[in-house]
Amino acid sequence: MKRQRNIDKVVRGRRKPRVEPPMWVVTAKEVNSTALRAEFYDEQGALKHADWWHTHPGIVDVAVEGPKYSGPIAEPTEHDRTVGDSMVDLLECARVGPVQKYLLGRWLDSKAWGGTVDA
Repeated sequence: MKRQRNIDKVVRGRRKPRVEPPMWVVTAKEVNSTALRAEFYDEQGALKHADWWHTHPGIVDVAVEGPKYSGPIAEPTEHDRTVGDSMVDLLECARVGPVQKYLLGRWLDSKAWGGTVDA
């Protein structure tokens, strides 16, 4: 086999740094306590899957976990505090779906509840 020189000067053998895309994880349990886990690279797919699992009669305890909130953080107004207090009860209710809990958690994370906007 004849060896050829690297005429076009292509760098070979080096790996590009891999950037991990954000990942959403949907976890649940079957009624016989078998753990279920599904990973998604897009938010809409994860939320649709979680909603499907929540309506399935053989699957319980569905939860959606996403990447940490990285959007703008706003100072909560008095109205935000009133709405936030009522939403905390919804997060603990078993009848509220995992998609709504995930979206409520994202809204709660977008406010600087105990600190300043800089934190």
